[in-house]
Order: sequence, then C-alpha cells, then structure tokens
Amino acid sequence: MSQAPAGGREAIERLFRHPELSMERLPVLKDAMTSLTSDCAEGLRALCPHPAAFAIERTTLCHASEVLEQNQHGIAYVFHAAGWDSRIVIGFGRAAVFLLVESVFGGDGNEQSEAPERPFSKLEQRLVQKVADLAAQSLNRFLDGTAPIGLSLERVEAAISPGMFGPADPAVAVFEMDLQLQERTAGMFVMLPQSSIHALRSKLERRDGNPSLSVDEEWAGRLRSGVENTTVSLRAAIHGYNSTLGEVAALQVGSVIELPLDAHNSVVATCNGAEIFAARLVQSKGHYALSISAFINRNGAD
Repeated sequence: MSQAPAGGREAIERLFRHPELSMERLPVLKDAMTSLTSDCAEGLRALCPHPAAFAIERTTLCHASEVLEQNQHGIAYVFHAAGWDSRIVIGFGRAAVFLLVESVFGGDGNEQSEAPERPFSKLEQRLVQKVADLAAQSLNRFLDGTAPIGLSLERVEAAISPGMFGPADPAVAVFEMDLQLQERTAGMFVMLPQSSIHALRSKLERRDGNPSLSVDEEWAGRLRSGVENTTVSLRAAIHGYNSTLGEVAALQVGSVIELPLDAHNSVVATCNGAEIFAARLVQSKGHYALSISAFINRNGAD
C-alpha cells in the first residue's frame, strides 16, 4: 500500500484539527463571566460586612498544568458540567482564601499572611465554597437559555498542585479574576476545557435568544423618538447619620464623622432635587463607586 507524502498527511491532519479558539469570538461566554463577577459581588454581601468587587483580569488559552502551577497551595472546587459532559474548575489563590475568611469574620485587612504549608481548615474550605457556589449558580442561570451547563459540585481539592489531575494535561480556557476587598486584591480563576468550548462554539458565538440580555422598552421608545443621549448630574448622599445643629456648627476642617457600619448600604442618588436611585457604596478597582440597588423614582429626572 502506498503511503501519502508528508505534505499530504499534514494537510489531512489539519482538516481534522479544531480551529484555533479566539475568546473575542465567543461573546456569550465572555458575557457569562462578566455576569459571574457581578453575581459573586452581590451574593457576598450576605456573608461579608465589607463591600467586595470581582473583575476579570485576563483570559488565557493554555494547558491545565500551567494554571495549577501558578496557583499552587490554593484551593480548587471541581464541578461536573452535565450539560457539557465535562468538568470545570473554580479555584482560589491562597491569598484569596485568607482574605475572604478574614473579611467575613470582621478582620480589618491587616492580618499577617498564613504560612503556605498550613493546610486549609474545614471551616475555610466551606466558607470559600460558598463563593464558588455563587459562581456556579451564576453560570447555570446565564447559560441556561443558550448552552445549558448544569454545574454541580463534584469534589474539593484542598491543595492545588500541578499534577492533581494525573498525567492528563488538557488544553483549557482560563478566566483569571481579581477579588478586591478591604483595599486588598487577591486572585481566583475559572478553568474550562477547550474541547467542550469547541463542541458548543456555534452557541457561544451567538447572543441571540439570551434571556439575560433584556431591553428597556422605555429607553428604546425614547431612542426611536430621536432622543439619543443626554447629560445629567447625579448627587449621592449617605443617609443614616443624625446630628444636632450644634454638632454641625462645631465641625471644622479635618473633623472626622463616624458613620454606622451599615451606612454604605444607605446611599440615595438625586437629580435636579428628585431622588432617583437607592444605591450602596462599593469599591471597584481601588476606587469608591456606587452600585445601584433600586429605582426610587423612575421619572424623577424627566
């Protein structure tokens, strides 16, 4: 039997290779991860007295061992993705674990880092698992109408190591994220197998039919009427601090006003003297920001 020339074999092999992944061409997956950061920050409010923010730092295509090596001594939660017939990993660096635990239990962010050889306690594992569960629930909700993933926790790897998955070293897509809490930043990641993404590529390339992307009919109507954009000024005030007229008169430059612990959840944004939004004070990328909680008066700025 004659053999195909080397050039012919290479051409045949190229036909059966997966096309190279480009995360820029998978908007649904990127939107799912952006939604995950918002949902984790919102869900953490019930656990932590300090405002938290999650942000995507970068996206990488690599092999699993590279990610695991960078996050050695951290903790990983392995989820079975029934809808994708695969597994994904939601992992936290060691600094992220201690930052979460310290913040939830009332620390001020100044505790010394723990020694890398100390194993995580059951309490630490379970507490950080709550954040991993928030991330998994967010992906389940967001992808349900497009590429249902069906995540359920399979096991906990309490000490990340490059060889924790055995000799297999699959190609993966990794979303590296920053957790910002108490003016400190620590890392977490979501790792998905490239083989599963390839199988669902056509669905992850389309935003059509995604139930999470809703249209505000009121603003759509205004756009149709020719009102494309406008500039408004918002003034935000923190409610919850009461003082007498004498105390106000005694204030001087440099005076410090102590606010109650829950004051960051009592912010009202006004426009032209009308109360528009109820909001809360959060931190985003090292800066203070407002997170809108609800409308007080949707028509107040009209």
